Amino acid sequence: MPGGRMYPQSWREMSLDMKLCLASVGCMVGVWIAGDLLPIRIQLLIALMVAALAVSLSVRRRRQMDWRWPGTNVKGVLRAVGTAAAFALMFFACRPSFPFFERGCLGWYLAGVMIALFSILDSLHVVQPSEADFLKFCGPPKLSSGEGPQAAPSDDEPLWQRAARAIFGVLFVAVWIEFMASFYFFGVYFRNGAPKPTPTQTEQLINHGSAVYVTPVQKHLLDRLDTWSFTCIPAIMVAAAILHFIVGVKLFDNTPTLWEIRNRKNKPA
Repeated sequence: MPGGRMYPQSWREMSLDMKLCLASVGCMVGVWIAGDLLPIRIQLLIALMVAALAVSLSVRRRRQMDWRWPGTNVKGVLRAVGTAAAFALMFFACRPSFPFFERGCLGWYLAGVMIALFSILDSLHVVQPSEADFLKFCGPPKLSSGEGPQAAPSDDEPLWQRAARAIFGVLFVAVWIEFMASFYFFGVYFRNGAPKPTPTQTEQLINHGSAVYVTPVQKHLLDRLDTWSFTCIPAIMVAAAILHFIVGVKLFDNTPTLWEIRNRKNKPA
């Protein structure tokens, strides 16, 4: 695996930080479900209490285990910035259809914020998803043959695989932005639509049984965006499967490619 990081595949393999994140998100989903019954200030208070409890438990264990931050690099910082930008774009695109500070919507955004924060901290190596990775940075620094800090695993991945993954990443981001644009404009046009046809707003737009009327230009744009979304999303998913499993370009951690499976079978016992 590039970078040598592990990602848990079961509850048992998860670090305490990962478990606390999932528990916090679960609490926020509960707040979202009960949102119509809870005032905004109560929802925010619950979120603050849950976050404070999770942070206190995490800090306490780090002190007990003598955890130390392994540091980060330019790649980690860029990944953190990209993660923050992706979540910000998603929240912005959802805002017209689901306003931030409405009782039935706030819990969803709070859950998303908690996932975003964990992902950003993971990119900066402040948290580790797996318990195995967490334990690597506990206790005194481990030395290799008494000659200094343990060297990072070498990355002998071919250049063409790195280039293929980079190109796929650019295409994935483009599809993501296009889908967010489709969601955003639909929300804006539906919110500003006329309840009845007008001389300029003649095209019907339907959302969960409710209908409004928009201009032909707006409807044409939405149709184009929808067509691109329903075409590009399946295409990028198929491309990811082909690249990872058949071509051998590593896209999914902890999921072996066919080349890795074949090498394991051919490897002498």
